Amino acid sequence: MGDHARHDSVRHSYDTVAEEYTTRLHAELEGKPLD
Repeated sequence: MGDHARHDSVRHSYDTVAEEYTTRLHAELEGKPLD
């Protein structure tokens, strides 16, 4: 697998995780004070 294909694979994986975060966890820190 070349570097370009590997980067695309990592980018796709990151996008999948980011989408799940947006869907399920985006409000997790609402109302909590910042440290």
